[in-house]
Amino acid sequence: HRLQVLTMELWGVPNVNITGNARPPFENVTRVEGFEAWRKLVKLVRVRVEIRKLELCDRVRRPAECRKLPDVPHALESWDTDVREFIEAGGRPLSYDEKKMALINIVPEQIRADIMLRLYMFPDALPNSPQAEQDECFAKLRSALHKQIELSIQVQAMNKSAGPVNNVDDNPTDNWGPEGEQQPADDWSEP
Repeated sequence: HRLQVLTMELWGVPNVNITGNARPPFENVTRVEGFEAWRKLVKLVRVRVEIRKLELCDRVRRPAECRKLPDVPHALESWDTDVREFIEAGGRPLSYDEKKMALINIVPEQIRADIMLRLYMFPDALPNSPQAEQDECFAKLRSALHKQIELSIQVQAMNKSAGPVNNVDDNPTDNWGPEGEQQPADDWSEP
């Protein structure tokens, strides 16, 4: 008798909460089959989680490139959100190398080569090191990149407000290319 009461209660809880596409499979289960109703619902949730993980996989591992430097901070925040949601959906945390490659893909192409050349200044996490150590190494790398990008955006804004430079040779620190896009910066140092 207790098992019948339990199975009816298991059916009753989702009965008042299920809506949308999950409702028809639930309604196809009789009231005395609460365990079967829960099995179908869990199966639906699991399939949706797998689909979400697949949707996020490419965005996490190969994020879209920013065309302009001022777009990078927002793109990094969006990427952080995708990584968090990917892990919450059951994906495995990214290694230091995977995060580093994703970070390189996000920055505009005109500064990508410079970033890659300067990465040697940051200690790499060993491939088999604990996740916490890999995360710490990446946080240092990302912090330096973020600092450099913020400074570059400020310099870009100052250069736009100051007007064009008459002679490039008069300004040896000018790192600006065509259409105000930033060229590789000269100072990348670990914070």
